[in-house]
Amino acid sequence: MEVEEADSGQACVRDDALVEKEVHSKKTALILIGFENEFASPGGKLHYGVKWELSRTGMLKKTAMLAEVARTTGAHVFYVPYIINEKASDHPNNNLGIFKDCRDNNLFISNTWNAEFINEHKPQTNDIVVEGKTDLDSFHGSNLHELLQEKGIETIIIGSFLTNCSVESTMRTAYEIGYNVITLTDGTVCNGRCQYLASTEETIKMCSTPMSCQQASAVLLGNMPTTCNKFCSTTIISTYSQSSLSLKEFTAVVLARKNEEYKLSGSILIRKEAQDDMHQRYQTTQVFIAPLGDWTKRVAKEITKENHLRSCWLRGPYTSPYSIACNFHRMVLVASGIGITPALG
Repeated sequence: MEVEEADSGQACVRDDALVEKEVHSKKTALILIGFENEFASPGGKLHYGVKWELSRTGMLKKTAMLAEVARTTGAHVFYVPYIINEKASDHPNNNLGIFKDCRDNNLFISNTWNAEFINEHKPQTNDIVVEGKTDLDSFHGSNLHELLQEKGIETIIIGSFLTNCSVESTMRTAYEIGYNVITLTDGTVCNGRCQYLASTEETIKMCSTPMSCQQASAVLLGNMPTTCNKFCSTTIISTYSQSSLSLKEFTAVVLARKNEEYKLSGSILIRKEAQDDMHQRYQTTQVFIAPLGDWTKRVAKEITKENHLRSCWLRGPYTSPYSIACNFHRMVLVASGIGITPALG
């Protein structure tokens, strides 16, 4: 699938059969699934499983901004909450998998704080709240399809918890019904980055056009998303450095994900497209410094107290003098303090 500009000036999605589907904001629905305290707020029973990914992707802020763009352009915003009756449903798979977890842990129980919408995503006056969702697929058992039909919706944009559950299930059904489907790559999260990448890099491409929230905003505004190319490849850039994590939390994330990260191929984690995009935005080399000592804390203070970008000169990095030790038969080593340790090594 490609995103191109139609003769009308609207952005359009063109599939492999060269069928063009224009995206008109007033015929577009932004569908936000599961933005409730159970997932998205500290204290929610499922929050710990997604908190690191929420910080990494900035998903809550990005989807809230996209919702504002949708409202201003005439698109419709649909909120689809999970609401489970305390007595649970009579679903035949209540004793298996995720349905069993929901039942055993009393998740998303109606009329509780856990099932309420988070502050960043309180439905506005003209927003639509879908009723009846108790399964992974937002269409099954709910009035979503009927509401979409009433509004004359042709294109849907999906953001949700979780990528490999409700996003994929809802996306497939929407695709099979015949909607033009856009799935937000940074408007959804999983319990881990491996699952997230498996879904956003592979699965969602089969039944939708993947886009970032920024790209979807551009489409709603009638502009061409600048970084969309064949298959609207996403620029997966780690945003740990931009999150609100403390150094201790950041270290915990890195240690917890270490084995998981190393299983991923470099072609997934490091993309030329991402590098080019960063260079195009900032036209600079980024240096990451942990403010731990007197000097680094002073550097951090000087940088953060100014809002504008400043240029600086760097000399280095320099290799250790011990890297050439193997070139000599005899050496005299002079070192003091902790410098003696690498010297002896």
